[in-house]
Amino acid sequence: EALDAAGIVPVNPEGAVTLPFGGGTLTLLPGAKAEYEQSNDYSILAELQYGDTSFLFAGDAETERLKEYLAGSPRTFDVLKVPHHGRADALSEAFFTVVAPKYAVITCSEKNMPEESVVSFLKSLGAQVHGTALGDVILTSDGKAVKVA
Repeated sequence: EALDAAGIVPVNPEGAVTLPFGGGTLTLLPGAKAEYEQSNDYSILAELQYGDTSFLFAGDAETERLKEYLAGSPRTFDVLKVPHHGRADALSEAFFTVVAPKYAVITCSEKNMPEESVVSFLKSLGAQVHGTALGDVILTSDGKAVKVA
């Protein structure tokens, strides 16, 4: 609605878009469909590679987007921004298992905490789980390792 009001026609990329910068690359992974039933499935996933370290930002992706991601060329990541504020999804466990993050960051608030099943499963995979309910979560990378600041 905002785009229509501003007279802007959205551009839907057809496939991954890789943007190099400095010592890294950011790969944007748009949805495969032009329309989704759930608005969160319009989330663009983003893979950030910096040296030997990697980050996956999964937006608010739900079942359809997670299914698309898993059907592509999924891989492991050092850091995962957990999709949909830590809400459990039918594909959560499969997604987390494939991504196998060392660090999982969940954007949440004290009023909107992640589901315990999500936190428990990520921990069972060996991930350090951090939530934003008590403030910012900052992870840094020197291209060799990721550290929690």
